This record gives sequence, C-alpha cells and structure tokens, in this order.
Amino acid sequence: MRIDSGGRVGIGTSSPQERLHVATGNQTGYIRLDGGSFANATNGIQFRSANNSHSAEINHYASTLFFYTSATEAATERMRITQEGDIGIGGSTVSKLQINSPYGSTYFYYNKTSTHYFDADNQYFRSGNGTERIRIASTGFIGINTTPDTKLHIRGSGGIDSTLKITCTTANSGGRISFFENALPSYDIGSTGTNNRFYIRDTYNNADRFVILAGGDIRFPTIATTATAGNAYLDAITGELLRSTSSLRYKTEVENMWNEKGSIVYNLRPVWYRSKCQADKKDWSWYGLIAEEVAQLDPRLVTWTYLVSPHRTTTKTIDGKIQEVTELDETVQKVPDGVQYDRLTVFLIKALQDLKNEVDTLKAQLNKP
Repeated sequence: MRIDSGGRVGIGTSSPQERLHVATGNQTGYIRLDGGSFANATNGIQFRSANNSHSAEINHYASTLFFYTSATEAATERMRITQEGDIGIGGSTVSKLQINSPYGSTYFYYNKTSTHYFDADNQYFRSGNGTERIRIASTGFIGINTTPDTKLHIRGSGGIDSTLKITCTTANSGGRISFFENALPSYDIGSTGTNNRFYIRDTYNNADRFVILAGGDIRFPTIATTATAGNAYLDAITGELLRSTSSLRYKTEVENMWNEKGSIVYNLRPVWYRSKCQADKKDWSWYGLIAEEVAQLDPRLVTWTYLVSPHRTTTKTIDGKIQEVTELDETVQKVPDGVQYDRLTVFLIKALQDLKNEVDTLKAQLNKP
C-alpha cells in the first residue's frame, strides 16, 4: 500500500490516480466488507457531497442489496435486489420486477424511441414523438389510437381506416373471430383459405348459417321455413333480403281490382323449356313464363336486374378529405330477371271471379221464362 503526497491511497500500485486506487494485476480483485461475527450486520458504501446536500448509498443486509439516493444527508431507498434475484424499485415490495411510483406514473424507455408507462388506472404505449398508440385501461379494455370504451376499441386517423387484419402464414389456412358464451363456443366469423369462402358458423351446433362463396354467391345453408311465414325476396339490384308482406298494415288507398286486369292471365304464354342455370339439372325439362313477355303486360309482375354493374366509383371531398365513394349510375338500363309468380295468383283469382260472373249471368238468362 502507498499513500502519496496528495493523500491518494494505492493498493497494489505505486502511483494511485484516485483517493483509493486498487490494482490487482493479473488477478481477480474484490473489495470486501465483512460484518464479522454479527450475522445481520449492514455493510455498504456511502457517498456524500462536501456539505452533505446530496447523498447516495449501496449497502447489504440479510442477503439483500439496497440502493439509496437523496438530495439531503438522509438517503432514501430506491431499489433492492433479494437473494432470489427479485427486484423492487421505489418500494419494499419485490417480484421479478416490481416498480412502485409515488407520482402516479411509471415509465419505461426503449432506446429513447418509444415509451411504456403506467399510472393508477392505465398502461400506455407511446411512439418516439410522444403520440399515444395503445392504452390498456383499468377495466381491461384495450384501445388502439383511442381511449377504449369496449373490450377492444380501434380508431383510425390521418386518413387510415380502422382495420383489424388477420393473416395466416400457412398456405390454404383461414382466419376467424370466435365468440364464446360462458366458456362455450357460440359463433365463428371467418374465411377458409382453401376455397376463399366467408362464413358465419354456429359452432355450438357445428353448422354454417351464412356463406359467401368465392364467386360472390350467397348461401343460407340451414335457413328455416314455416307455413306461417311471408315469402322471402332477394332483390337482385340492391342485394337486400326482404320479406313479402300482405297485411293491411302495409297498404293504403285499397280498392277492388277492376275487371280489365284479370284478363292479363289470358295473354300469358306458358312455355316448356330446358334451363341454362348452373344449379339446375341439364336433363330435366321445366315449365314457366318468360319474364320479358310478362314485363310487357305489367312491369310489377317481374323482378329486375342489371346486365352490367350499375355502380361507379368517384372521388368526393368529405369533411375536408378526398375519399372514394360508390354511386348508382342511373344511365345503366334495368332488364327483366324473374317472374313474381306469387303475384299472379291475384290476377288468376280476378279472372276466375270475372268468369264466374259471366257464367252466372248466362245461367240467369237461360233460366228466364
């Protein structure tokens, strides 16, 4: 050991550079603080400024290492590490990493580009510019770019839509969202990767309830029917599935049908034909009417469609932002698509009534004396 003229102490060196300079040469070196025979003695190193205005301390007690700092002489514990390796920051409670903040928020910084911090009610994740990106509320609700008011709340901004994207990395695999009730699966919404099919499935009964095929065809595989239900009608133009009603509640200006209308059935042309529809059997023959011919008699007795898409995409300024919108092109002509056979029943009834009136009139004339 050497003490030089400047008061510097050197151990293992003849030219100490600091107040205490320990040189071990090629050997492993330690500074050991030993409590002697007292098992729970406190050993440590204290740091003080000249006027005791700032202090810091590292000490060891009962197999736990403590770290203290303060702006006064009396240092305050900031962190401890137990013999099990548990870490406590800001308090005496420890776990693998336990942080206790008296100021309401606790922060993590990652490479100074993003922040993760906690307060009494929420957890926040912010990007490098300080913008909040994700929040986990005390309710367990998760918000992406917003304060959540439901279990998962996603908000778009800056012209970016709120999109939940589910991607599968395995070929021919699909993605789905599953709904559970009391830990039991109830419904799935998803798609299959093998045939690009979108579905809504009753997982409890293992049955598809709604399916959209790759070509756009829509299926209701298990739709129920009943004799008391109104007729279902799928509008070929709007794509709406509607229920045909007959109650007086839906009618106004009700009048008896005039006699001339019943004669429409006499001008209909029943035909025999083979179907070109993909779902129909090619070796079967069918009976029916021609929609174009029926439309000439009364356009309300047929359904209508377009041979080309009637929609066009344009750009409009909405709320100060340029957005793409889809509009109906009124110049695209509609064409007859199907016959509403159920409506023909009314004309048949009227024709029979007119015929009966004629027969009754003839009978009355024949029975005159």
